[in-house]
Amino acid sequence: MPKIRRRVGVKTIVNKNRMKHSSIFMFLIFMGCFVMAQAQKALPLSGGTTLVKGKKYYSKSGDHYLLFQTDGNLVVNTSSNKRVWGLDKVFSNYRNAGRIEMQTDGNLVVKTASGDFLWSALTQNADSRAQLTLNPRGALQLASSGSGVLWSSDGDLTTEIDQLHADCKSCVTGLQLLSANMYRYPEKPQTAPTGRRAWKDVYQEFSQKHLSSCNYIGAFIKAHRGEALLSDVEQAIVGSGVKEWENYFTGRVGITLQGGNINGYCPGAHLSQFNCVEAPKRIESSIAGAKKAIDLLNSIECLPDDGWAYCQMLESPKIKIMGSRAVSKSAMDAVEYIYTEMTKRFSSKYPKNKFDGYIIYLTNGEPWSELVKLKPIGTMWLDDKGGNEGDELRGGTTPDYLWISEQMICKKGVQTRNAAFAAGKRANRDDTERTFDQVIHEFGHAIDYKYDLRSRIMSTYTDSKANPAVEQFPWSIQNWFGAPGSKLSDSAQKLVSEIFSSSRTFSCDMYKPAKK
Repeated sequence: MPKIRRRVGVKTIVNKNRMKHSSIFMFLIFMGCFVMAQAQKALPLSGGTTLVKGKKYYSKSGDHYLLFQTDGNLVVNTSSNKRVWGLDKVFSNYRNAGRIEMQTDGNLVVKTASGDFLWSALTQNADSRAQLTLNPRGALQLASSGSGVLWSSDGDLTTEIDQLHADCKSCVTGLQLLSANMYRYPEKPQTAPTGRRAWKDVYQEFSQKHLSSCNYIGAFIKAHRGEALLSDVEQAIVGSGVKEWENYFTGRVGITLQGGNINGYCPGAHLSQFNCVEAPKRIESSIAGAKKAIDLLNSIECLPDDGWAYCQMLESPKIKIMGSRAVSKSAMDAVEYIYTEMTKRFSSKYPKNKFDGYIIYLTNGEPWSELVKLKPIGTMWLDDKGGNEGDELRGGTTPDYLWISEQMICKKGVQTRNAAFAAGKRANRDDTERTFDQVIHEFGHAIDYKYDLRSRIMSTYTDSKANPAVEQFPWSIQNWFGAPGSKLSDSAQKLVSEIFSSSRTFSCDMYKPAKK
């Protein structure tokens, strides 16, 4: 089995070295003073939202807000009311704006009060999954969990993760610059290879070239406070004596204060808090902690969507796996491994990059009363009366994502379905013994969607009395991968062998059930 990439979770980060888990409660102790600010956040906005004039929509970090002004301008300001961007920069007729909508198709549209079109962020390729958000730099963006950044007010379509990786690299370079030119007096001096440089010159280079990247890391952490990655990162920072991330580089105890105020020719001047000996010591400690934190941040491949606890990503194709809080690490790893093994067996006629951006949602037997609130699970299917189907529904597939349940991995029987049977909501019990049947079956439906196989499937599976052709096809995929294994018809064998260059069977030995 290849090395499994990490799961990023509400309470843990598991990196390539299976880093020791840290408690998020430690983080909450240090960050409790920001709870009130967090409660006021309004972004991101999903499709079907109309902006209210005069209302401030705050970013996740609380550092910026979006405002539809009474003069028709849509602006982004800092929390201290400094202008970052305005609709007037891209649209001269903004004063006629009477209505601004985040449409259900994922596009941001400006209209007159009577509903006439004036301007839109996108002219094509809208994505209904897109949300309107502000990134930590204050850029207004349309961002989709599947398609990434579709539009950005600053023109930068790189994702938060891509930007984070680039900034981590720049910040590390800057920190190495500081470290290489740090010196203590009267203790042993540290000098650059070409000789001692005045600290003020070294720090000026750092601040001009690298400080903004370091600041972005802090903004990223602040924006995602309370989410997947922060407990281990916070532990690294606190271990360096700095209790608040946002103060790390720019605040009361950060590198900016300490570095920018150290006299270039120490000990010519002393700080009130730090003298020429203690200040460099503190900076070196801060740098060490920053490097640890940046190592953790730089390992992140994906962030969980709102309401989800964990995220893992296949390396190729780039498929995200989102897990609920009830899901085990073992299930996440098994699903990632199986889809990696399946997709690497695609024949040349079926390029695996077709699945880039696809999302897997994994739950573990939660009652429907919980799942109905969890996007997109609660909106996937409706019954004849327009309501959701309930606890007997445990998975399904769309062209953009699929839903599977750990409850149906390497187990006999489906607890929620049998409970639904007992309550008279389902015609039959479900006591099937499964390995990775559902995992493979739902991905079979995804293959149907991604490669537009419907007509081929209908002509292959002509005997659909027992099961419709669209269900026989994923059953064939199951059989190909031994879940369960049985002989395929000649026509089904021909189709599946065109899709996959080889087969294999997955053992339940790789999966350990979650402890309840």
